[in-house]
Amino acid sequence: MKVKKVLYVVLIVIAFYLLSVAIPYVKHKEVKASTKENFNPQDCYSDKVGLERVQAILEAKESMEMNLRAINEAKESIQVATYKLMPDQAGKDLMAALMEAADRGVKVEFITNGINEFLDLKNSPYIKAFANYNNVEFYIYNKISVLKPWKIQASLHSKYLVCDDKMYLLGGRNMFNLFMGDYGKHHNKDCELLVYETGDADQTSLAQVRAYHQQLLALSDVVGYHPKKTATKVNQATEELRQRRADLRRKYPKVYQDYDWLAKTVPTNKVTLLNTPIAAKNKRPDLWYYLNELAKQGEEVSIYTPYIIAGKEMYQDLTRLSKEVDQVSIITNAVENGANPFGCSDYLNQRDNILATNVKVHEFSGQDSLHMKAWLIDDSMSVVGSFNMDMRSTYIDTELMLAVDSKDLNQILRADFNKTLQGTRCLEGEHYQYEKNYLNKEMKPIKKVIYAIMRLTSTFTRRFL
Repeated sequence: MKVKKVLYVVLIVIAFYLLSVAIPYVKHKEVKASTKENFNPQDCYSDKVGLERVQAILEAKESMEMNLRAINEAKESIQVATYKLMPDQAGKDLMAALMEAADRGVKVEFITNGINEFLDLKNSPYIKAFANYNNVEFYIYNKISVLKPWKIQASLHSKYLVCDDKMYLLGGRNMFNLFMGDYGKHHNKDCELLVYETGDADQTSLAQVRAYHQQLLALSDVVGYHPKKTATKVNQATEELRQRRADLRRKYPKVYQDYDWLAKTVPTNKVTLLNTPIAAKNKRPDLWYYLNELAKQGEEVSIYTPYIIAGKEMYQDLTRLSKEVDQVSIITNAVENGANPFGCSDYLNQRDNILATNVKVHEFSGQDSLHMKAWLIDDSMSVVGSFNMDMRSTYIDTELMLAVDSKDLNQILRADFNKTLQGTRCLEGEHYQYEKNYLNKEMKPIKKVIYAIMRLTSTFTRRFL
């Protein structure tokens, strides 16, 4: 009997703990009337050419090169935020470049997630070497505490790298091998934008990103990170990261040569930063509202999202959007191709509900998984960043998107969208229509079993994953 009583107590404690994690995010908030009044989608457009130019970075190797090039250009300051940094080849290369900048006197501020620190970073001598390096300030957003389960859900999902008042990169890539460089066979299909300043940056989107970064640092949810050093291992890691500088010059020689920023970028009329609320708590769906309001300005909307996990409010918004816009097309991963098991299993349950909104869904399957997040509206507006079409991005995580009024950029991204369409299938009636480059993949039996189990549990977990 005593064993049973103990077991009951343990189960009650576990249930209470899980409820403490989930309950703060069960009720979805609504956008404030004042937010709606203050946002005019036409403010994201301009009829004159602006001071900022952009380049779309669509390949993993190109992303590593551009990040290294930007870091090498910095003279005074670098601000970085990422959902996930890993001490693998790509992560080490980025840390090595940032440490070299710090040695030049550049002040480096780096923010990542509490979940990233808790699961991936705390035992790495490379992270300890980087976080304790001179001229580097390392911060954690919402550091995980098992004694505060109600805080665990909130994550920093914003991703950017800002160099002086000259340029920044912002998009959907994380900082490890799967997203940057050419260290493996497979890389997620993704995108980030380089934004380059040609004049005074005080009134531009770069100023907005820098202000956003300062707002993050001012949060009580963001704390400095100075892990204890194990002298020998950390010293060895520091030396290895320093030695990687020479390797970077051999591997990416063009990065350290002159670069014609004007020739490689295209003009914009206006670039506007859009974001979710930043505090680590249940958020109002401000960014989802902005995206829908922008989309309603167009006649043709084309959306990239890795997966779709929508709540009833989001389904209602998609239904309204499909009524107001002539065509809404979404490219997302086919379940055989997706890298997020929660998104894949939920899609198996929710596909009919998604299609009932009358959006046209194209399921992608290729050599790599789709991780890109972008909304293309007619022929001039492109909105690119970190926002997934799911409830985490809408109500829980911090997210950033850049609304770029530029026909040139839109043309580049639409060409990529149309190319990606050739690797998709689309449900027409009861049968799929396959495009010529769709790659048929067979799910492994173990994956089928896992998805079947997750489909049973997703009713209770889908709004948190």
